[in-house]
Amino acid sequence: MIRWIGIIGIISLFISCGKPSEDDFREGLLTEVNMLRKSGCWCGDDSMPPVQEVEWDELLELAAIRHVEDMSQNRFLNHYGSDGSTPYSRITDAGFDGSFFGENIARGYVTIQDVVGQWKNSPEHCKIMMDNHYHFMAVAYESYYWVQLFGSE
Repeated sequence: MIRWIGIIGIISLFISCGKPSEDDFREGLLTEVNMLRKSGCWCGDDSMPPVQEVEWDELLELAAIRHVEDMSQNRFLNHYGSDGSTPYSRITDAGFDGSFFGENIARGYVTIQDVVGQWKNSPEHCKIMMDNHYHFMAVAYESYYWVQLFGSE
């Protein structure tokens, strides 16, 4: 009897923990990316100096959600949407009117640290995260698909 109670207790713990809140998700991503931006890093053979932190942007988040849902539901990984949309069209459709933007995508990662680490270890993705033109960021996640968007004012 004690064994079943222990197993039920563990199952209940996992169910109650669930998915992190939106605020925890946003804060975790901002912390990871801004730690990298504040410290500087190597993107392949290129030394990237420290740059200013980015802030979360809800319009970029809307564009990221649109694309991550499309990729997850249609099971593909590409910067072009199944509807022919581009990062630029998704960002402007969401109402973001900055003059400079960038997008990173990924599939198969579970944690924030894993996906940011993968982007850091890819020179082109890393350079997007370290670009000093960007002031804003948002990320969306669904079923192991990730979309990270950056924009400027």
